[in-house]
Amino acid sequence: MTVGVVALALDTGLDVGAARRLGDYERLDDADLTSAFEQVRLQRTGRIAWPPHLRAVRGLAAVIDSGRAIRRLDVDADAGVDEATRLRRLFAAWPDPGAEAVAWCAADLQLLAARALMHDLPLPEGWCPDGFLGLADALGFPTAEAEPDAELEYHELLGVGAMADRGPAARAEGRYRLWLRLQVARGRMSPEERHQREAAWPAEGAA
Repeated sequence: MTVGVVALALDTGLDVGAARRLGDYERLDDADLTSAFEQVRLQRTGRIAWPPHLRAVRGLAAVIDSGRAIRRLDVDADAGVDEATRLRRLFAAWPDPGAEAVAWCAADLQLLAARALMHDLPLPEGWCPDGFLGLADALGFPTAEAEPDAELEYHELLGVGAMADRGPAARAEGRYRLWLRLQVARGRMSPEERHQREAAWPAEGAA
C-alpha cells in the first residue's frame, strides 16, 4: 500500500491580537505586551509556553508526499501573510484521507486544529488525528521545550539535515527524510521505495 505523509514544521509565537482582547493593553506596543505576558506565564507555570488560544502560527513549511508526487509548501513568516491564509494554503494542499501527519511533537499537529477553530476554518477532508505522529515520542526524545536542539542534532548525525539551518523548510525536509527511515525500520516501506522517494525530491523552490 502506498503511504502518504505531510511532514510539518511550524514557527509560533504569542497571538498579540488575542492577548490584547484579554486585557487593557492598548498603551503597550507588541514587544512590551509580549514581555508582560511572558512574565505572567513564568509566574503561573514556571516556563513560557503559550496555550493554543494564544499561540499563533507565524511560519509554516511542509513536505507533502501523496505517494504519487512530492511537493514543498513554504509560507514564509516575513511574506506579509496572515495566519488564516497560511492555514488555508496548507489545508488546500493536504492529501487524501489515509496520509500520516508528522511533526517533531504531536502537539504541533493538534495546534493546527485549535488555530483553525480560532479562525473558523474547516479542517481538510484528509485530516485524521489517528494518523498523527510525533517523532520525538516515537523515538524516545525529550520534548522540544525541554531539549530544543535534540532534533537538529539528530538530523545532523543521520545526514537528513544540518544544525545550522533552523528554518521551517529545512526542519520539514529533515522530518520527512526521518519519516522515510522510520517506515523502513518498521517494515512499512522497502529500502528501494525509500530511495525512489528520495530521488523524486523536488528541486529547491519547486511547488
